[in-house]
Amino acid sequence: MSSSNAEMLSSPTSLSSFTSDKQESDILKKSIAMMASDAFRGNAQQWDREALIEMANSLGGPRMQLIHSTVIEELGRIPRSSEGYAQDAIELVANHAEVFFFSHQWLRPNPENPKKSHPDSADNIKAKVLIEFVKWRRSWVTFHHGFFPNICFWIDYCCHDQDNLELGFSLLPIWTACCERFLRFETPTYHSRVWCRLEPLLSAKFSYADHHVVIHANYKNQWPDIGRTSESLLLDPREGHLTDPRDAAKLQPLVSLAVDSSSHGTRPIHLGKTTIKTILL
Repeated sequence: MSSSNAEMLSSPTSLSSFTSDKQESDILKKSIAMMASDAFRGNAQQWDREALIEMANSLGGPRMQLIHSTVIEELGRIPRSSEGYAQDAIELVANHAEVFFFSHQWLRPNPENPKKSHPDSADNIKAKVLIEFVKWRRSWVTFHHGFFPNICFWIDYCCHDQDNLELGFSLLPIWTACCERFLRFETPTYHSRVWCRLEPLLSAKFSYADHHVVIHANYKNQWPDIGRTSESLLLDPREGHLTDPRDAAKLQPLVSLAVDSSSHGTRPIHLGKTTIKTILL
């Protein structure tokens, strides 16, 4: 999910909204402290994300939810949180699910009536390429590991209560960190947005996978094509497009957390210079 308005083609809530009252601010502070802990960083090195999700759930906000890939396949669209298709993340990871964070910009924002905003195009282009990606991932895992993968996504529109956005926004950074893998739907201005810089940065710090997967609007499954490997710069979120300049200070602790390499021997991150491996499908 990216920053917060029509101009920015993104989710309709700004960073200021998710720290607007004491409860939200407290949860954000607790989540940052938890992500900085040795226990969280140690568990982040494991493919099994159950321990991380349990830690996130203990913070007192909404429980983390995921959407199973088969739901999107059956519907042919990305469902809204109020439809009830998302499931408790702990229940899904208990069945050895692969958990992908889906990073994207909203394509149909409505700043005058945010509840009518929609992340996908009218012809469901994101749902279509997600379905194509799932087909590819199943083929890859079956070929390399010999089993049929149980694929789930964290997608804001499905997994974050769209009728109670503010409190959940305090948990978005730790929910990003809880995901095993990272899938980017890139649009021309993806890298200019605050959240589309912060999410890859947090993923580079905490995800089990050492790479990001990138898809575009025209993606089609071409297995056994395994895509093109490249490197992508980790950009400074503080230099991204932001609606409210007052929100810039709230980014600092999250950026500091991501670039800190003091625990568990994680490599230093130099924003604008350090890269992460990307697989462009």
